[in-house]
Amino acid sequence: MMLHSTRGGLHVPIWRRVPKRWAALTNWTPRLPDDALVIRGGTLLPSDLQRSVLKAIKELRRPALSIFSADVLIPADLVESAGSRLIHTSVCLSTAGRLRKAGFVLEQTFEPPHYSVWLSETNWHDQLSTFRSAFDVPVPVRTLGRVQADPGRPSK
Repeated sequence: MMLHSTRGGLHVPIWRRVPKRWAALTNWTPRLPDDALVIRGGTLLPSDLQRSVLKAIKELRRPALSIFSADVLIPADLVESAGSRLIHTSVCLSTAGRLRKAGFVLEQTFEPPHYSVWLSETNWHDQLSTFRSAFDVPVPVRTLGRVQADPGRPSK
């Protein structure tokens, strides 16, 4: 097995040739605390979620939904750290604990604060309503600076 390749006369270790997005999938990251804030862009329409899952299957080779999460109390802080990756004008709020209680696994993929919520390979369609119910109603991003999340709230 070749562990090095030659590019321009230099030896390049194989781990340096792995694309960043795949390397991010293999990195170990600490578990998010249950009260870590989670946001999902958009209004969680079933058709939008289904389109996102199909995109994840194509890119990640397994069904997943993207979220942003960090151990912060102010949603605006999380929106700011997501930056231009959060393209929606509204978001839905939850916590890592609410998603776990609903049976989902969260794993950091790509650059923080991006996480994937892994879905079942066989019945991911059935999990979309459970995913939706783990979130609060959508709120406009522009109002998040005035709202503090309540991570201790009971799940719905």
